[in-house]
Amino acid sequence: FTDAFDVLFAESPEQIYQQFLAKKVPLLFSGEKGCWPWLDGSEFGGKGGWVCDNVYPNPGTDNRYLNSGIWIGFASYARRLYRYLNTILDVDTDPHLNDQLAISEVFLSHRMNISLDYYCEVMMCVHISQGDIHFAGNVGKWHNHITNS
Repeated sequence: FTDAFDVLFAESPEQIYQQFLAKKVPLLFSGEKGCWPWLDGSEFGGKGGWVCDNVYPNPGTDNRYLNSGIWIGFASYARRLYRYLNTILDVDTDPHLNDQLAISEVFLSHRMNISLDYYCEVMMCVHISQGDIHFAGNVGKWHNHITNS
């Protein structure tokens, strides 16, 4: 799934699927460098920066934050996530409802088995990361020289 303008498919659907299966996780979201929507500190009573620095895991890569605009997973587990989100969110009355915030909160609370692609092995959000990639003409593929993927 993708809903973002900053997504580039660099492999065939079959290759992407095989890379996902190799991760052995039910639901994989893209990791990204931007800690949105907490970046400005407006969420959690102005403690957004604290959440970014202290609550998110630090896997040793800058792509440590969840991006809900790119994910792959088993349909049954994705349905389970969205059913859970429907029980905790009021989509009819909350005009500020944000899928990235909601899914990030589920991820950070460990309520479900959600994993992030920290090293851009299956997918990559290009936002804030344009300088990390280049087109390797000799192999005809995009390459992330930071994560070597």
